[in-house]
Parts: sequence; C-alpha cells; structure tokens
Amino acid sequence: MFIPKPVITLTANPLAEFTLKTPLWNAGKTVRAHSHSFQFGGKGLNVAKMAARLGHPTTAIHFSGGHLGEKCTCSIQDQAYRSIAIPTEWETRIGFVVRTENTAETTFLGPDQPVSLSDWKRMLEAVQTQEPASVIVCGSIPDFSPAHSECFASFFEQWKSVGHYLFLDTYGPPLKALATLPFDQIKINRHEWNLLHLEDLNHEQPDFRQLPNNEPNSWIITNGPNTIYVWNRATGPLEYTPPKISCEVSPTGSGDVFLATLQHALATNPDLYSAIELASDYAARNASQSTIAEFPLS
Repeated sequence: MFIPKPVITLTANPLAEFTLKTPLWNAGKTVRAHSHSFQFGGKGLNVAKMAARLGHPTTAIHFSGGHLGEKCTCSIQDQAYRSIAIPTEWETRIGFVVRTENTAETTFLGPDQPVSLSDWKRMLEAVQTQEPASVIVCGSIPDFSPAHSECFASFFEQWKSVGHYLFLDTYGPPLKALATLPFDQIKINRHEWNLLHLEDLNHEQPDFRQLPNNEPNSWIITNGPNTIYVWNRATGPLEYTPPKISCEVSPTGSGDVFLATLQHALATNPDLYSAIELASDYAARNASQSTIAEFPLS
C-alpha cells in the first residue's frame, strides 16, 4: 500500500507546558527553580515535530484559545512544520512539569478543555483543503459524543476516497467509537487495548482473534519497555521487544516519536517489522533526553 509522505496531525487537546528545574522539591514548601522553559505540545504537535525532523512536509492542525493560545501559536512559528490554529472559546490547557536531579519528574495537568461539535467540524474541514497525506488523529478529544463520532465518520469516507492514509492514536470514548472504522493503522497502549476488548491485564498476549474483518488493517499495541504486539491483516501477528534504556530522563513524548517514526519508515519501506524496529529505537532515544524529538538520530 502506498503511504503519502506529507503528514497532517490533529490535536484536539493541546497543552501549554511550563517546565521548572530545581535541585530539590517537596510538597508544602516554597521552592525556587534555577531554570525554566516553555513548550506548546500535545500528541499531534509532538508527532508533527518529529515527522518534520525526519524530512516530511508536515501540517499540525490544533485548537488555540485565549491569550495563552496566542502565546502557544507564536511559540511554534519557527518550527519546521506548518501550523493551522483553529480558534476556540476555551483557554488552551495548561500544564507544569517539575524536574529535579536524580528523581522522577512530576507533571501537573490542568483540566481538559471541551471540544464543541462546531469546533470539531472546523478542525476536520481543515483537512479537506490539504493534499493526500498521512492523517494522524492524536491524543484525547474531551467531551467526545456520538455526534462527534458521526461527524468524523462522514469526513473519514471522503478522506479515504481522495487517498489519505489514516492513523489513530487516542484513548477513552473516542477510541471506543472510532476504532470500528477501517483505519490503516491504530496504535494504542496495552491498557487501552484491554479496556477496549475487556481483556484481563494478566493476559500475556492480546487476543487478536476477536477482531472483526471490517476493523483497521493494523493494530500496534505498545506497553512501555515491554513487548510490542502487532496484528496486521496481511501478515498476521508480530512481536517486537524494544531496546533497553540505560538512563531514562523523561518518557514524555516517546509514544509520539514512535508514531511519527513509524509513519516515516512505512512511507519509505512497507516492511512493518523494520518500521517498528526503527520507531522503537527512536522512542528509546527520546526517553533518554529531557526534551521531545530533539535527540541525536545517528
């Protein structure tokens, strides 16, 4: 199957993320940070950053609300990917990361901002103006309803007919509703697979026998540093053990790096196992860095 090299990502729940670095952090006390940084993220934006770094013409479609949303949109103007901001009445979601030496980082996430049906439709309409691409639906979609699902399904058929290659990496209600559509690839973690198919967490392998024929061509089930399980309609089940990470700094964004690299690899070589091998390698490299998609590729 031909996979277009251009990439379009959809981020319905972006994040304005502030990171504070401090030598020591304890709850209930005033803590002074010795440095800070800011980044505009969310799964689709992280995927876009990595895809552009790998040389793909990339468009990140995302919501942007309030003064914080304006700051976010300005902060990515110098990125290698194109940004399409969909204005919304809600202030962009905020998050804080506290990073201390020799301690696992702590992340605080602000409340999700609801996605109205009209905003959702405007986001999907933005894809209509783009040339055939790998369209990657990423992350959470707050307040997702049956009406959101029906709206997406109507666009889905149009996208397939014009040659878009469709990826899904979401969770919760959107996953349950959209996973019945014939996506080309779905990547989720093992916990979400178990919730979706009501499997016991103690099962060693996902039970792919229950998948109906009208579901996606490929399922990729990740589980942190543990075995990746894959089901592909053409080749059947595959397994891959990710490389070990000698020094994990921050796992944030590693799944997004995995997804972007997977798309990149499949666009140049249809061998799924090789694509997962490269995607796992880059995801591990990302986890050994404090930033997202800025690790050495060589």
